Amino acid sequence: MQAFWITFGKMVEILGMLLIGFVLRKWNVLPEQAPKVLSGLTAKLFMPGLVFMAMLRNCTPTNLAENASLVLYGGGIAVLCFLLSYPVSVLFERKDHVLKHQYRYSAAVPNSGAAGLPLAIALGGSVMLFQINLFNLLLSVITYSWGIMQLIPGGKGGLKASLRRLANPVLGGLALGMVLGLLGGQEWIPMPIQNLADSLGNCYVLAAVLLTGYTIAGFDLRETLKDVKIYLFAAVRLLLIPLVLLGLCWLLNAPAMVTILAVLVYAGPCGMNPVIFATEYGVDNKKVAGILLVTMPLATVTIPLLYALTVWVTGG
Repeated sequence: MQAFWITFGKMVEILGMLLIGFVLRKWNVLPEQAPKVLSGLTAKLFMPGLVFMAMLRNCTPTNLAENASLVLYGGGIAVLCFLLSYPVSVLFERKDHVLKHQYRYSAAVPNSGAAGLPLAIALGGSVMLFQINLFNLLLSVITYSWGIMQLIPGGKGGLKASLRRLANPVLGGLALGMVLGLLGGQEWIPMPIQNLADSLGNCYVLAAVLLTGYTIAGFDLRETLKDVKIYLFAAVRLLLIPLVLLGLCWLLNAPAMVTILAVLVYAGPCGMNPVIFATEYGVDNKKVAGILLVTMPLATVTIPLLYALTVWVTGG
């Protein structure tokens, strides 16, 4: 019950920020260029700061050596979900290239920060938070390299277009954080610089959720939420994927902690990045905003239920 209420409280907090963004647009409090400014700051400043500090703190030789199994299991599951995202996206969209890539990203990348991380803290404190960060190491690399490439429009693609999309601030922050983490950067990088990056990263959730609420306020929600595909995809994201991973971990006789982390991470709702990057690059964001709007409140119930099932399966 404690884990349920921690998760529920976090989701209510995020939904509250989303509602504020919604009201700001409905009441015309912010200027018309606000979404462009917010999305630009989030994608080019706040998110790079967030991933830089996550890698600087966690990507050290000692941490990788002591928790190699978590990194390997987490990496294998991340690659599996990356591969599964291709047929899943085709099931939901075949013609619209941009929308297909948005579905692909949302199938492969859960928003574990919305529920998985706070739940890990509630269940195991700083130790479990450290474990889930290592478990997510390759997922972070995939998210901010391949994932960002899915969300940045690149025309018909090709090698040159793919390389151009790899040159983005988020991947730059990720790569720099990994290199400096392996070099022990947390010990010798001046604290004012680390604090600055931390402060930028701390702005990410607020800016991203306000932007999402602001964007949703511009839609005809009654029309958006009539789309049956949104609810079907929500079922895939919130139930089918974590249940498949739970079954796979059981078949492989994976360690209990690996199974728990797999469910906590991949039972997360859809993330905000598709909305942020769609707004930033001027492509249709109605579908991904609708998916986000549906999966966030539903995850408040599905995650605690899946966690209870996982504890029963693992005997934890």
